[in-house]
Amino acid sequence: MIQNNISNKTWLSTTYQTKSLTQIAMILNMSICTVNEAFNNFSIPIQNKKIYFKKEIEEYINNLYFGKIEYNNTSLLPNTTIDIYLPDKKIAIEFDDLLWHSENKLHSIDRHDHVNKTNLCESLGIHLIHIFENDWVNKKEIVKSRLASVLGVSKRIYARKCHIFKVPSKIKTNFFNNSHISGDVVSKIAFGLMYKNELVSIMSFSKPRYSKTHDYELIRFAHKPGYTVVGGASKLFSHFIKEIKPTSIVSYADRRWSSSFSTVYAKLGFKLESISGPSYFYFNNPLVLNHRSHFQKHKLEKLLEVFDPKLTEWENMKINNFNRIWDCGTFVYIYKTGYTKIKNELINKELFDGI
Repeated sequence: MIQNNISNKTWLSTTYQTKSLTQIAMILNMSICTVNEAFNNFSIPIQNKKIYFKKEIEEYINNLYFGKIEYNNTSLLPNTTIDIYLPDKKIAIEFDDLLWHSENKLHSIDRHDHVNKTNLCESLGIHLIHIFENDWVNKKEIVKSRLASVLGVSKRIYARKCHIFKVPSKIKTNFFNNSHISGDVVSKIAFGLMYKNELVSIMSFSKPRYSKTHDYELIRFAHKPGYTVVGGASKLFSHFIKEIKPTSIVSYADRRWSSSFSTVYAKLGFKLESISGPSYFYFNNPLVLNHRSHFQKHKLEKLLEVFDPKLTEWENMKINNFNRIWDCGTFVYIYKTGYTKIKNELINKELFDGI
């Protein structure tokens, strides 16, 4: 059985010449921590390797973009390397492999490392994108499409040539799972754009998940992979405002992909209300991240094989061979209208009674 190779020093050393620890963990179907321990037990030197996946991203950017590309730039930020930098676009791209960008038994990364790097780039007018390893492996085509859109080289469709329709739940779910980096999430309302009988954009809304002071949350917006619908966001959002007549809307943008330079929310009429600090995800499967909310301390006794109530959440997770990785936080945007609360409630009741 291939799992027996975890006890084979020769196999581990030889495989490590061309594979990263994450890839070895995937081959063995084991946690990265287990692989780490095997390397330590055999005294195999561990290095920060970004070999295969980083090279794939570099090749994709090289084939996608014909402007100047700088790899492993060390001049932008002090004592820091930027994986890919496109000076003409002022866009930087970091590949964050999970092992070397997480807290684990090998080292302890500071929770602010990613967001600090993002902030430093923004201070120079540079939009830094963080591609987590699991997203590149599990959602490669979505990541490629988003990069193409950011770089302005995706295929373009004009919203004025599209018509709007209300999207059924099953179609919405399938569309977002194949086009949005975070997949689908529960939402009550979704409007889409059709172009020549093909669904090319969807925007979804629901009651706010984290706030009680706003009527709705703009949950998801995405184009069909490989395309950008010019004016699509404005057309869908305007339709939602006209149909639902909300008093206020909240939306959250992931700073791993979004920057303060983004014009989409500004064009829709949103105002930046606040910026949240970095949050974290747990993993023991090499390429599956779990949001921290799934592993709050009061839930751990039922979830973990070993649990000690005297230890913290993180200490219990480490005992069970989990790592955690920190993101860059989120932008919180607010949109306000002149509609009254009472009028809005009547309209919503009429709408939802018909769904």
